[in-house]
Order: sequence, then structure tokens, then C-alpha cells
Amino acid sequence: MSTTIRVQPEDKEFLDRLQARFLLEKGERIALDAVLHRLIEACRTEGVDVFRPRVREPISDERWQQILEGRFTLGEETREGDIDGILYGDPHT
Repeated sequence: MSTTIRVQPEDKEFLDRLQARFLLEKGERIALDAVLHRLIEACRTEGVDVFRPRVREPISDERWQQILEGRFTLGEETREGDIDGILYGDPHT
């Protein structure tokens, strides 16, 4: 069974890019309905709620500068031993 749906031009362009990416990476052509099906399946299996509003606060210029300079915090204190354990597999971390 086939159903026709209307999509916005920018959404169609996105689907086309995904289709092209699949062709480049896998070497085989995939139909647009299969691309859309994979997106739907990904939302379904990952539990993505597309209707939940996403609230994002803009990143301040100061915060961007910290990120670009490599000095920022993730909110947890990290000791040198922790880093060594993560990098070199210390069993005591």
C-alpha cells in the first residue's frame, strides 16, 4: 500500500541528503520511503518524543570563549588519579 505525504522543501532536502549519505557510505541506493522509515524506527526505538518542547539556552560569548580555550567544567571535581585511571585503565578508579 502506498500513501502520498507532503513535506516541506527543507525536509525533502534533508531526506535527499540522508539518501545520498547512505549511497556514499554503503554503496547502494535506498528509496526515500526507506529513509523515512529508518528515521521513524530510530525515534521509536530511542524513545524520542518529537512533541516535547526542547528548551535551549543560548551559550554566552564568555562560555564559548572558555570552551574554545579548553577551560571549562563539567560540574564534577576531577583528580589526577581519576584521569590516569580513565586513560590507562587503573583498576582503582
